[in-house]
Formats: sequence, C-alpha cells, structure tokens
Amino acid sequence: MSHSLAPIELTYVFYAREEVRAADSGLGELFEARPELLRGDLAILGEPTAAQIEAGCQGTLRLEIVLRGARAHSARPWTGRNAIHRSAAVIEAIALAGERRPVLDGCEFRESTQVVGIDGGVAPNVVPDEVTVVVGHRFAPDRDATEAERWLRSLVEPHLEDGDDLAVVDVAPAAQPAVRHPLVRRLIEHHGLRVSSKLGWTDVARFSAAGVPAINLGPGDPLLAHTRDEHVTRAQLDATWSAIDDLIRSAATSPRPDGSAH
Repeated sequence: MSHSLAPIELTYVFYAREEVRAADSGLGELFEARPELLRGDLAILGEPTAAQIEAGCQGTLRLEIVLRGARAHSARPWTGRNAIHRSAAVIEAIALAGERRPVLDGCEFRESTQVVGIDGGVAPNVVPDEVTVVVGHRFAPDRDATEAERWLRSLVEPHLEDGDDLAVVDVAPAAQPAVRHPLVRRLIEHHGLRVSSKLGWTDVARFSAAGVPAINLGPGDPLLAHTRDEHVTRAQLDATWSAIDDLIRSAATSPRPDGSAH
C-alpha cells in the first residue's frame, strides 16, 4: 500500500539588513511590498538557540540624550559648565534602574537598560559644552513600546534641563511566546526541546505583529553571538534539521484545526 503526502506550502525567506535599525529591515520591506508571501501557520527564525526553542522576543528601544553645558578653558572651569560631568547623573540613574523579570507562558524574560554609547569633548584644554548619551533598553512582551518609552523617560527626564534634547532613534516591539501553538507543541514534545525566552530582539516580532505565530530555533550558542568565539556544531545542525524536517512531514499528513489542508 502506498501513501502520499498532502501538499503543503513551505516558504523560505531570505532578506537583507537584519542587524540594523528596525526601520531599515529588509523583512520590513517584504511585509510592506508582498505581505501575501509571508502568510502562514508558523514562522521559524533560524536564530542561534543551541537547537532549542527560544520563544517570543523582547522589544528594543534606543534613546539619544543630548546634555548641554557652557564651554570654557579647562584652566578656568568655573567660568563654564562641563556637560560630560552632567551625564554622570543620567548614567547613575540607568545603572541603578534594576530589572524586571516577568514570566509569560512559562518563559522568564529579563529586561535590561544600558548606556551603550557616549560622545563628547572638544579639546584637551576645553570644558565640553555638549555630550551625547545613548541608552539601550530591552523590554519584555508584557509592555508595548509606548509603555517602555514612558518608563525609560521617567528615569532620565528628572536629570534634564531646558536646552537638553531627548529622542527615540530606534524602536521595535516585543513578541509574546507562541508556545501554545499546536505545531510548536509538536516540536517540543516530539524532540524534547527545552523552551526559554528570547532575551534579544528578533524578527519573530514582525511575524507576530502580522498575525503569524513565530519561534526562534537554530544552531549556534546564543551566549556566543557577536563574539569572536561564535560558531555552530554539527550536532546542533543535525538536531535543528531533524526537528524541522519532522515538523514539515507531520504537517503534510495532519489537517489544520479548521479541517483544511496545509
């Protein structure tokens, strides 16, 4: 007796500019130009997850703060005001902010707020009259971007004065973990996959916002991402392939919840 598999639509999506500002993403362009190509029951992002599932993702928000002072000769600093010294209060507020660790669908997220850049100074003998501080914030999926920005502003605005500037230079929403989706449950149960939260931001957020459940699953240790030791192992490649291959084959023989073919 022969058995044939029901046809399914399997789409591979390749796009440019993933590790850039959200506004410059190639996937964002695809969603704008051809959203029908990206519809589906589930999206799997090949992010490094050590061949386990990292569900959802945290949102990202970046603020640029410009603090101003008064330029003067460094031998007579009392005639001016050092803008870089002013930044100490902002940096301390960020450093002491602490972190939230909400648990959503069994996944613990861990927010972070860090000063990721600082730029200022005129010359070795000049009191600087301007400094720019860049703050990066990763927020959990139980907050939207507006709530995250409001909280971050509450930390830094008490240290701002007339003439200072604060601007959001990059923002991308978070995504809820899609661990209850039946296809994700099959992956977890059939392959004994460990489930944790994605603490960084990934394009699962774009798929989630478009109504397509998405997860992160791929070879590579996420703790080594963006380091000189970043690599993948054959075992993780094989495990990822096996899980996804099994999922595709099982989807071909299983009806959708509404009874239609995939």
